[in-house]
Amino acid sequence: MTVVGTLRKAVARWRDEGLVTLIRAALSRSRDRVKRRRLRRKYRYVSDDGMISVDPERITHFLVEGRHPATRYRVEKGLVTKHELIKAYFPVGFFRGAVLPGEWDRHGKAYHFDRVYRGIRNHYVEGVEWERTEYGHQMLLLDDLYDYSYFDRRISQCESLYRSLNRDGYEPAPRPERNVGVNVGRDGTLIFNNKDGHNRLALARVLGIDRIPVVVVVRHARWQALREEIAAAETIDELGDRARRHLDHPDVRSLHEFNRADRSADSALDRLERFVDRSIAR
Repeated sequence: MTVVGTLRKAVARWRDEGLVTLIRAALSRSRDRVKRRRLRRKYRYVSDDGMISVDPERITHFLVEGRHPATRYRVEKGLVTKHELIKAYFPVGFFRGAVLPGEWDRHGKAYHFDRVYRGIRNHYVEGVEWERTEYGHQMLLLDDLYDYSYFDRRISQCESLYRSLNRDGYEPAPRPERNVGVNVGRDGTLIFNNKDGHNRLALARVLGIDRIPVVVVVRHARWQALREEIAAAETIDELGDRARRHLDHPDVRSLHEFNRADRSADSALDRLERFVDRSIAR
């Protein structure tokens, strides 16, 4: 957008919403820019604006809060209970493309325990009424606590998306940040980022959709090192055993053009590993 266009937009917003709202929005954008610069000084980032295509069944875990500052920024005193860890996420606008070391990828929970997925599966596969699912019950509790139509709104959105996916197939959300986001752990585990796409991911699994586009938000430093090893190799002989085992991983397929025949054994092993992972997840 040109400078003139930006000024016109600002003037229009001033007229519609007032000067105070305009100033608050400007301050918020300024704070965001400062935070992005600070994070980029602290962590390594790789240029990655695209999306990758994955089998939704390969997204085997979702992120829960750990000790890494980025995954516990929502925690307040008194909210960490002994019974269940709170879902966590990396804000896409700040962390997309980040390469993070540490133990954050160890703090995940098997996706089949996800409340949204269980509720959607209970309803569409097992025929349980929404009100009797854990997910529906949670929405009803929120209605009581906040006097807001969480249940009606969320269930309506879910059923509308279900009809759309059944009728038209899976289409990416118009805005990249509204799509299913994943983080990639040190061993290539795809970890749901929890920010957006809850219904999309759960319904894709329930409907048996074999491929969906996802946004990669954060990668573990050890996984990124493996990606760079694969990208730099000119022949498959230059790769270590670990890299060879992951040549069919959706986050590295675009990095190489090795002959499929040269890695048939590794591909078979990778398929076996995926089968074992799915069996455990179920």
